[in-house]
Amino acid sequence: VLSHEIESFNPAGDSHVWVKIPVIPGTSTNQCLWMYYGNGAADGGQDPAGVWDAGYAGVWHLAESPAHNGAHNDSSPSANHGVFIDADGDSDTGAAGYLNGADDFNGDGDYVSVPDDPSLQLSGAFTISAWVKIDTVERRPIASKETSGNRGYVFEVGSSRTVGLQIFNPAGTADYMPSVS
Repeated sequence: VLSHEIESFNPAGDSHVWVKIPVIPGTSTNQCLWMYYGNGAADGGQDPAGVWDAGYAGVWHLAESPAHNGAHNDSSPSANHGVFIDADGDSDTGAAGYLNGADDFNGDGDYVSVPDDPSLQLSGAFTISAWVKIDTVERRPIASKETSGNRGYVFEVGSSRTVGLQIFNPAGTADYMPSVS
């Protein structure tokens, strides 16, 4: 059984299952994956920690639909669960997304707060990724790490719809690494 996490399962429609697949050569013509379902008595065998190993500091699917101060769970072994902050109640955590879940932040300071944890300290090689749909052309953070005024990093969409990463050094100045738009 391959390590997997069932985010949602609908036998009559779309299901979202994250599976850690071993290497399959791109030239392979006979590699298959099989899915067994339909037996309610069978063990589900989920193993999210096997899908999202210790190399992941956080995996937030945003499939939950919390109200203000509700939880967004982290599927990684780091358990960096977040709290949805929407003080004025005008954002939608049940929005339709590209995959199963999405939050529609309206841009007035709504965010998901994740407590400070050593696993969120970036060092060496790392990857930050997100599925984001931008409604307005203005600078918006996607993910950041800041504690008590100490800015660590900000992954953001710029006003020209470019994506970039700012990493702050101990002096508080940033190195900006723009990406392609």
